[in-house]
Amino acid sequence: MALDYFFCDIYVTATDAASTNSRLEIETDKDKLHKWYAKLFAFMDRKLGDFVWNREQLQLFVDVLPRISGRMIHGDAVDDEWLAVWLLREATREYDELIVSVRDSDGEFLLAEAAMHIPHWITPENSEHRVYVYRNQLHIVPLSAGSESIGINDALAAVMDSGVFTLASAPAAAAAFSRLDE
Repeated sequence: MALDYFFCDIYVTATDAASTNSRLEIETDKDKLHKWYAKLFAFMDRKLGDFVWNREQLQLFVDVLPRISGRMIHGDAVDDEWLAVWLLREATREYDELIVSVRDSDGEFLLAEAAMHIPHWITPENSEHRVYVYRNQLHIVPLSAGSESIGINDALAAVMDSGVFTLASAPAAAAAFSRLDE
């Protein structure tokens, strides 16, 4: 029997104090990421209290790259996966600095939920680094000029850049997050 995993990556935006235009960048300071980890742990504890997960609770850790990552085995307990999505979306609602990506053993499951409402160009082959939750909203990074794939740094820069339209359509977001309303 194969195990079903849920994964997330949490990126923290930081204002570049040296920049006069207050351009957003991803936080790379390990100490600051550890403080964010503690803040997120307290947030999860406050939101969930004594909740008992069906299989395994969401485990966060500061990754070697400039991010906080999370993982859990949910098996057949898909409700745990959606609880983790709800929790992370709520974190982006409370903390504007957070950009979150979620996926499971099958890939970008938010796209699968929104399949009837997402742009036709997005496929499983080109969806890596394109789907994020930022400020409580679903974001889909568009195809860059002639490029099927995008690197994580370019994708995060696009989400943070108000000049790049990444906000998913209302029907796509509603479909992607519909299980959160159940």
